[in-house]
Amino acid sequence: MSEELKPCPFCGGAAWLESNRDWHRVKCEHNGHCILDEFEPMYAGHEQGKGWIIEDWNQRSKQEEV
Repeated sequence: MSEELKPCPFCGGAAWLESNRDWHRVKCEHNGHCILDEFEPMYAGHEQGKGWIIEDWNQRSKQEEV
């Protein structure tokens, strides 16, 4: 499993993982108009949680506009 996070699908901002013993959190350099600007997903601090958050962040896709 790659630990590299893809950029934000909406604004292209760089993303990184912050972790401690209690949680893993995705942080991102969103531009000021990104719909995910305040979004910081957080998962449990165990190794499985780390894998889940990386996988979930990298697999989401940009929503098509209606």
